[in-house]
Amino acid sequence: MKAGLIIFLLVLSVSSVHAQNTRKSSASQITQTEPEIVSTTPDSVATDSLVEKIEKLDKKISQLAERMNSTEALRKDEVSETQRRLMLSLEILSRAEERAENLRKKIFELTEKENDLKLKLEQLEFESSEEMINRSVAIAGGLRPEVLREQRRQTLQAQKSTITNLISQIQLHKAKLEENLLKADALVEKLRLKLEKEIEQLIEEK
Repeated sequence: MKAGLIIFLLVLSVSSVHAQNTRKSSASQITQTEPEIVSTTPDSVATDSLVEKIEKLDKKISQLAERMNSTEALRKDEVSETQRRLMLSLEILSRAEERAENLRKKIFELTEKENDLKLKLEQLEFESSEEMINRSVAIAGGLRPEVLREQRRQTLQAQKSTITNLISQIQLHKAKLEENLLKADALVEKLRLKLEKEIEQLIEEK
């Protein structure tokens, strides 16, 4: 913006000088009442020299304007490239954080399921005691209580085995998720440091 203003003022000053010389020349032609023989007098040579200087100055201003426009365009490209790099780093960081958060959410959900299953397993352990089995058979009644007690015992054992297997699977899956979460958190930290470094470099350049 400042470079454009400087160029505009230079062009304006040159145009003003050129216009003044033109008006002086026109005025001399109007006030002249008698024909004169054109000759290469010192005044004519000085006028020609001034015109040449103005033309040279115009040329230099044009060259300077082209050079400054080229420099500004190059700087805009550099800024644009820097912004694209920062946006890309920010996008990668955002996705890494989102992945880590999803892993953390899955681990939390699995932990809740694991706790629920452990509560059910404790309840089955309690019901598997001889006292509770005898009580349940007595309440149900029957002609062969020994057979009913054995059936009840087998049923409870099967339920306990199923829940124990589910808990083991959940724990294995959760362990893998926790390992992936550690890697994801490490990646997030690495990307965050990289982005902060790029931002600091951009601030120092400005």
